[in-house]
Amino acid sequence: LQSSSLTFPSKILNISKTGAFIEESQYINIGDLLVMEFVFLGEKIEVPVRIVNKHVSKSKNGYGAEFVFKSFAQNMRMAKVISIIKKSH
Repeated sequence: LQSSSLTFPSKILNISKTGAFIEESQYINIGDLLVMEFVFLGEKIEVPVRIVNKHVSKSKNGYGAEFVFKSFAQNMRMAKVISIIKKSH
């Protein structure tokens, strides 16, 4: 994850078309606007996120992050990633 002043590792615990559940980190606060970056099938994906809440899911503490797409193309790219992930499970 990247903020305006810091880049730090994190783990995506769950992901959907609208956002992700991200592992708890001392660097994340509710309301933060961050850039989530990950590699999927050899392709680097970057998507802006807004941290909307903090909660526990499946005994894991973390943050709910809502995607804040900057373009329709970015939205469609993430929808494709999610579709591939769902087919593999």
